[in-house]
Amino acid sequence: MQTKSLEAEARANSDKYEWVVAADLYDQIARQYAIHGNTLEQSRNFSLAGECVFKAAFQAPDPAEFQRRMLKSKEIFDYASRQFDNAGTNGYSKLIRSRSLFVDFFMTGETSEQRKTVGASISMVEEAIKILENSKDRGGVAKARSILLAYLSESATAISGNSWSWF
Repeated sequence: MQTKSLEAEARANSDKYEWVVAADLYDQIARQYAIHGNTLEQSRNFSLAGECVFKAAFQAPDPAEFQRRMLKSKEIFDYASRQFDNAGTNGYSKLIRSRSLFVDFFMTGETSEQRKTVGASISMVEEAIKILENSKDRGGVAKARSILLAYLSESATAISGNSWSWF
């Protein structure tokens, strides 16, 4: 299947909240870009796959599947971050690295650990914002600020002493 066709299908599945299917499609797209040596598009699509798996975790039928999906999203984010580094896009590398760190927030039930992980995520995304601002990447800055807002929202929960428990 052509990459453009797969991209349209992946977006359509994302729009329907079919995160597992969308993640698989983004993974296929990323692998096609890898074959052609396009590291930047490979990285971008792996990061999209990671986002889909992360969101799919919240649709998991049980705690074990939640954990499995979260760990898988972390693995994908770590790989995408390294690939963004290889592509010379340090701002996006740090942004996706922050996503990997943020997974840890949901993997622990300890409020003190949640505070630490969300703090590390916030610091990393702030570094990404500075780099993206310096490179005049307005779209990247907007995305990073949106992610920062989500982290700040979660940190308010952690600081208040209310830990998240999805199961």
